[in-house]
Amino acid sequence: MVIITIIGVVAPGAYFGATSYFSQAHDLQRKKDLKNLELVMEYYYDAASAYPSTIPSCNEPFMLNDRVLLDSFPCDPMTHEPYVYLTDSLTGYQWYKIYTKLERNNDLSIPLVGCSQGCGPECAYNFGVASSNISITSCIWSGPRITPIPTEAVPPTLTPTVTPIAEPTLPTVPIATPVLTPTPEPSPAYLRYVCAPGGGQIGYCEVFDDPDRSLCPFVFPNDATCQDKCDEKNNRCKNSSGKYKPY
Repeated sequence: MVIITIIGVVAPGAYFGATSYFSQAHDLQRKKDLKNLELVMEYYYDAASAYPSTIPSCNEPFMLNDRVLLDSFPCDPMTHEPYVYLTDSLTGYQWYKIYTKLERNNDLSIPLVGCSQGCGPECAYNFGVASSNISITSCIWSGPRITPIPTEAVPPTLTPTVTPIAEPTLPTVPIATPVLTPTPEPSPAYLRYVCAPGGGQIGYCEVFDDPDRSLCPFVFPNDATCQDKCDEKNNRCKNSSGKYKPY
């Protein structure tokens, strides 16, 4: 008996179609997970008057004392890594943010939540949920802090390389050639402008180191005008604990 095995050839279009389908399915699951967590976090806050300091590991139960809020805490459906969770002990865990990275950059949810230019740590995420008293749109950079006071550019350092002069009897005398050592360019400035608290009827746009600590509802990256929204009190930070302080 002869057994014939037929191997099908998948057309390139079908392959990319399948990839797009799986990406869409992953993104739908990510958004569903975060929206469910948004509800669960409010249940937690209603009972504890604070948000959790940490979240469970993947597939572990989410507990509040002896009460099970979730049987299995969700994680990213493709990487199987935990979603990014942020909160702050100095505010008594009065806010939280949860971030994820959608695979499809054209997902309409990305501009809807304000993450077209990135959100969260290093601006590496494009979707998230947060408590109602804070915005998810700020970026958190781990690099060195940028001083908002402008400084003059440092000119390149001139480091001459001297070549010894040959003896007079030699026909050719080499000439010293200066070598320019350019100063390394600094990383792009990233300043977090926010609407400072107080100010009466006129609000002030200022640089804050940690807008989350001050419960700032909006952050305006590198925008010293804050889009002229600081006259509205609802757009201002709740306190000045995260204000920029020089070293």
